[in-house]
Amino acid sequence: MKKKLSSRGGVWSLDGKRFISLEEFDRIADSGSDEIDQFIDLTKGQRGGARPGAGRKRKEAVRLEVRIRPDLREKLRRKAKQTGRTQVELVEAALEQL
Repeated sequence: MKKKLSSRGGVWSLDGKRFISLEEFDRIADSGSDEIDQFIDLTKGQRGGARPGAGRKRKEAVRLEVRIRPDLREKLRRKAKQTGRTQVELVEAALEQL
């Protein structure tokens, strides 16, 4: 099978028989035509990389920034290293005890 993306700036059909320019691919995609199915394999996942389950996993978490004294930061780092846990895990465990 031929490459899907050519060095000339185009796309091969999934069966490898048809080559179109990127401009033509965009036009077909924008038109909403079913013709695009010849160039995109919809059986493969759209997220998570090329292999099933590959790539970064979504985290159900929110970002929180807290300023602490340098001595407490160093204490947190040491404790994390001693216990084999991350700093975030230690902070979360402490917050769950509130």
